Amino acid sequence: GDTVDINSMKQKGLIGKDVSYVKVLAGGVIDKALTVRANSFSAAAVKMIALLGGEAVKVKSKRM
Repeated sequence: GDTVDINSMKQKGLIGKDVSYVKVLAGGVIDKALTVRANSFSAAAVKMIALLGGEAVKVKSKRM
């Protein structure tokens, strides 16, 4: 599947260009396996990603 990370979210205009910390929540719909790379995930988001065969990957925080 595709990979979604902070840079790809910025390129698609999903988050602001100055954002450096992203927590993924389960407030939407996905319809394919994705590898999602973010700083944090809600338990429901991890479950949603995994149920479709994807992977939730925590990356090191740049938050201060």
